[in-house]
Amino acid sequence: MEPLDCNAKLRDADIEEVLAFGYTPYEALRQSMLNSLKAYTVEVNGETVAFWGYSSQGWLSGTGFAWLLTTPAIEPYKYRFARSSVRVVNWLLTVYQRLIVVVHRDHTESRRWLDWLGFTHLRGDETIYMIKER
Repeated sequence: MEPLDCNAKLRDADIEEVLAFGYTPYEALRQSMLNSLKAYTVEVNGETVAFWGYSSQGWLSGTGFAWLLTTPAIEPYKYRFARSSVRVVNWLLTVYQRLIVVVHRDHTESRRWLDWLGFTHLRGDETIYMIKER
């Protein structure tokens, strides 16, 4: 499964985060999509604004992993997107008992958004695992 728009430029904060984890933006997007049970490209008026997906630790584990990468085109829609993300997280929690998102400690905007969604921090080193349980 390849992204629909591999040439979409990610937001600077997302680029910095994937580089901090040792990936190029293309590698991060490609690997995230390939490792997902479901992956999506979000477009508004024909312009790519985000890529996201989810996977599981195993069918019986009850743990899902979600990821999101965005482009600068999300800016006019970021509050609407944030409100919609509540429904997506709630839906994922009907599938999984717990949902984990991995975020770099320096990606403060993502950490604030995840805090707002009700996720809690599991670790405080370079990698922060944020978890939400039903």
